[in-house]
Amino acid sequence: MERVNSEEYPNCVIGFHTQEFRPDKPQLERPLKCVSVDAWLGFGFYFWVNLDFAKHWGEDFKKNYKGRNNGSYDVYQAYIDTSNCINATFDENGYNFFVRCIEVAINKLTQNNRTLNIAQVNRFLMENFWSKNNIKGIIYDDLPRNREDKDRYYSTINIKDQTFFYYKKRIQIVVFDLEPVKHFELHLDEQQ
Repeated sequence: MERVNSEEYPNCVIGFHTQEFRPDKPQLERPLKCVSVDAWLGFGFYFWVNLDFAKHWGEDFKKNYKGRNNGSYDVYQAYIDTSNCINATFDENGYNFFVRCIEVAINKLTQNNRTLNIAQVNRFLMENFWSKNNIKGIIYDDLPRNREDKDRYYSTINIKDQTFFYYKKRIQIVVFDLEPVKHFELHLDEQQ
């Protein structure tokens, strides 16, 4: 993660927010909130810490606007204050706390043999852990994979028969409100 080198933003890292290019709208003045029930970390404003992954997200998921594939996306840059974020990627204590909270949520929600989904877990975490502990966001990485339909690689080290050593983390930051988002601006316009 690249830290912002400025006394004005001492606890900030650079984050990239990818959205579909909107030809009939002005550029965004603030990030758009993800409200998908499938969002891994719940409702919030999502940022990539690596520009390449922000571009991949645009290429794979953000070229449609109003149901039309216009073939373009925009990448915005912001400074994200991470001082009240759980760092589940680089901090052992943050990671362990994150895992314990999720396990408590799973145990609590499955006590009555209920079917579990990500939206229920995220709602439980927000109500019982994040908001009560002044947690403004989460730094999280998922496992990248080399997509067969794309000419891109997160690893070129072949271990055995298409098994790769994934050495680059695909890190995202989700913040639950706009307070941690500073200095939001367009970084790359109308990318193909």
